[in-house]
Amino acid sequence: MYRICVDGQFIAGASRQSVNRQFQYQAIVRRRGFKVASGTFESKRDAQDWAATIEPEMRRGIFIDRSEAESMTLRELLMRCSEELLANARMARLLNLREPAFGPVRRAPAGE
Repeated sequence: MYRICVDGQFIAGASRQSVNRQFQYQAIVRRRGFKVASGTFESKRDAQDWAATIEPEMRRGIFIDRSEAESMTLRELLMRCSEELLANARMARLLNLREPAFGPVRRAPAGE
């Protein structure tokens, strides 16, 4: 098991797993205040690079959990977008947002 420690605290590691006689490496990054981030990689170097990228993002507070996006299929994405667009269209109709509240916009003639 490979470990990254900062100020004596364990924050990331990678372990080797055998799948069909091939080894894969799982990197795990733990940081207080963030959801545990993990990923599986073909090489130890890839796992270390990934962990070395995620940990500074967490430290700076700019980490975005990508697990939902990475696990979503194209069909799920399209269904979610259509639902959100449909909900927005219904809300616009309810609020009558097709025209501004003050009436249609008219342009003044060029001579005035």
